[in-house]
Amino acid sequence: MKPLFILGITPRCGSNYLANLLHRHKEIARCGIVGEDFLTYHLSKLTHFSEGVAGSWSEVWKWNEKITPQSQKQRLNEALRDGLYRYLSDAVTEEGKYYATHTPYTHNLPLFKSFFSDAQLIVLVRSGLDAVESGYIGDFWSYRKGIKLWSESARRIVQEQQHQSFLLLKYEDLVKNPEKELTKAFEFLDLNPANYDYEALEQLPVYGSSTTKQKDGSFKWQRSTKSKDFNPLNRGANWPPHLRYYLEKNGGAAMRALGYDFPKKNYSSSQKLAAQKLDMNHKIAQVPVLSRVLKTKG
Repeated sequence: MKPLFILGITPRCGSNYLANLLHRHKEIARCGIVGEDFLTYHLSKLTHFSEGVAGSWSEVWKWNEKITPQSQKQRLNEALRDGLYRYLSDAVTEEGKYYATHTPYTHNLPLFKSFFSDAQLIVLVRSGLDAVESGYIGDFWSYRKGIKLWSESARRIVQEQQHQSFLLLKYEDLVKNPEKELTKAFEFLDLNPANYDYEALEQLPVYGSSTTKQKDGSFKWQRSTKSKDFNPLNRGANWPPHLRYYLEKNGGAAMRALGYDFPKKNYSSSQKLAAQKLDMNHKIAQVPVLSRVLKTKG
């Protein structure tokens, strides 16, 4: 079996939804570990480890043309990679061509192909407005933090499209036409689309939607029945201008590069100032004394 990595641009982008859809194909097995394993999120720690080990090797050792410091570091990276593969594959209880692993972040995407050169990769993106708004509703982040996180990840994806091959899917397209987008994925993975029950898609439950927040403010991750009026799109349609400007400033170009309709606009001085206050309030919050004073004064 081959490893399949599924990465999301940020949490709240629908990567759980995509993973659950893909797992319904007869040739894509689920790893019985956790829903989101974060293996790629911490990948830099492994590369730092191998760099540190190789950096400790003495130049006086008797290297030759076949055994070099670089070749030994590559062997070490491959051993670490194979250990991760074994960790995943040992938890697979189904037959198939692929076993899938899922992380809702793109951290360390630039390291992916150099470390997992034989793996397949699917990256799911979602509009910055909608992903950030969904995370804000679910208490994942403030607007500032969400926009910063989404923009950084979007720029990373756009950059890596020039350096490595992976399948890029949009959450919006997946919701509107799941059969078409899943067929793209199966063709990318060289799988037969006929081995999939497309008719059952409408009956799938909702996992962790921002609309399933409880009355006490807690977040419901259990599956729930999809209502007739359920619509996860356009969560950020009513954003005020200062939030749109902040997104434009941080990730507008990347959002357009990913194929989203986010036209440049002229913003007033007051709207720009309101956006700047997001950073200002963040800096104030980092100073405990000032933060307490402002809270006291209301």
